[in-house]
Amino acid sequence: MTISLKSSLTLVVAAVFLLTGIPAALAVESSPTPKARVQKRIEKQQEKREEIVQRKSEKLEKHCDAIQTGFTNIITKINSRIEKQKAEGWDTTTASQNVASAQTALDSAVSLCKQAVEKFDSVPADTWATQKDTIQQARSLAKQARDQFFTARRSVVAAIHALNVTRKENKDNKEGGI
Repeated sequence: MTISLKSSLTLVVAAVFLLTGIPAALAVESSPTPKARVQKRIEKQQEKREEIVQRKSEKLEKHCDAIQTGFTNIITKINSRIEKQKAEGWDTTTASQNVASAQTALDSAVSLCKQAVEKFDSVPADTWATQKDTIQQARSLAKQARDQFFTARRSVVAAIHALNVTRKENKDNKEGGI
C-alpha cells in the first residue's frame, strides 16, 4: 500500500494539530452572555462614580476650608479697624452689623459645606438610582453653601464700604472744623 504525497501531507498536518493542542485553541470558548457583559459594565460605572464622588468630596472640603480661612482673616482685620474707629469715637454700628451678618452667613456656609461633604462621602455603592439621589442632594447642599459664601462676601464688602464712608465723613468734619 503506497501512500500518496497528498495523503501523507494530510496525515502529518493532522498529527501536528493533535500534538500541538490546536484543537483546544480552535475550540469555541463560550463568551459571556450579554447580560453578564452589561452587568460588568454597570459595576465598572458604579465604581467610577464612587471614585469621582470621592474626589469631589475631597476637593469640596479643601475649597470650603480655604474660603473659610480667607473670610476669617478678612473679618478679623475688619474687626480690628472697627475697634480702632470706635476708640476714636466714630460711629461703626453699620459696619458692625455687616460684619455680624457676614459671620452668620459664613457659619451657615461652612455648615452646609460639611453637610455636602458628608453627603458625598455617604454615596451608596449599590445602584445608580440611589447614587443619583444622594449626589443630587449633595450638589444642592454645595450650591446653597456657595450662595451663603456670596452673601458673606456682600456683607464684608458692605462693612468695608461703611468703614470707609465713616472714615471719610470724620476726616471731612475734622478738616471743616479747623
